[in-house]
Amino acid sequence: LNTVTGEETPVRDIKILNPIDYRKREDSKQVEFDIILETDSGELFDVEMEKQPDRYFRNRCVLYITKLCDKSLDKGELYDKMRRVTMVSFAGENFLGDTESYHTEFSIRDETGRSELSDRMRFHVIEIDKVDRTKPIAEMTGLEKVALYFRYANDPNKEELIEKLIDSGEEAIIFAENIFRELTADDIAYEKMLARQKFLWRYGSGLSAAREQGLKEGIEKGLEQGRSEGEASGRAAEKLEMAKALKAKGVDIDIIAETSGLDAEEIEQL
Repeated sequence: LNTVTGEETPVRDIKILNPIDYRKREDSKQVEFDIILETDSGELFDVEMEKQPDRYFRNRCVLYITKLCDKSLDKGELYDKMRRVTMVSFAGENFLGDTESYHTEFSIRDETGRSELSDRMRFHVIEIDKVDRTKPIAEMTGLEKVALYFRYANDPNKEELIEKLIDSGEEAIIFAENIFRELTADDIAYEKMLARQKFLWRYGSGLSAAREQGLKEGIEKGLEQGRSEGEASGRAAEKLEMAKALKAKGVDIDIIAETSGLDAEEIEQL
């Protein structure tokens, strides 16, 4: 948050308001990308990440922050006690195509931009795909490093870049990396998590719901067979069930193959 907002008075502590269990498991580990929190100064934040924002994303951001405004003033308090609310969105795919900067801040102003109605509401949109990837890490700002980290944290082909970003000493990256490693404590769950996150980031909110349902059904059935039989046929059934469920939801064959480890030809025959 300090890296995004650049406020003179830094955030020193936070309290997460929406119930999140960082160790939550279904059949593999789950990561939340929508977090509502309160800072030590009482300000409220909604932090969201969406690799492929859909056409409703802008209006959804407005809805989220207005709901947050309902929490910014306790019953009976005077309006000058209203706490600031801030929406922070890490988005991909050049979400705001008409802007050059990767970081855009919005507030409530008149159409000329000179007069501000209130300073109690802020939007920060960080378009991770707009960060200059050719820029030397030593010359990047803290937020540029963080955006680049979020862009490639789950890409096994960018491990060298991630290591350089971590070695840069940026506090926000080190913090995020430690949480990520904590979430992926064992190697098998770590690999499953990478596949799940890569899929989720690539296909966005529209297909992620279908994928979650299909993946859950496939893994549950596969793991149930694997536990009962205790042999390789259970694991094979798990992959087949997962692939079948994803195919039924209209997911691209190449992505099913990448996620399940099955051959494209085998998936076509399901």
